[in-house]
Amino acid sequence: MVLGGTEIPKGGAFGPVAQALQEFQDHTNGELKFLAVRTGKSITGARLATEEYIKGDLEMARNKQKEYSKAPTPEELKGLKK
Repeated sequence: MVLGGTEIPKGGAFGPVAQALQEFQDHTNGELKFLAVRTGKSITGARLATEEYIKGDLEMARNKQKEYSKAPTPEELKGLKK
């Protein structure tokens, strides 16, 4: 029982504000679902892209480390030409 002796409808609140909020929810529900899914996909894509960038950086670092950790070549042992 609420103020004035009336009963709250089984569906929830009543009155013009409740009606307007219900209509807003009914009309925007699909858009809100779309927004949530799109946001989730965007965040996942950004995370996966970042992981690939990191892998690429690590691979480039490995390649450079491998290249520069080799034994010196005969030309390198002769020293720099002046």
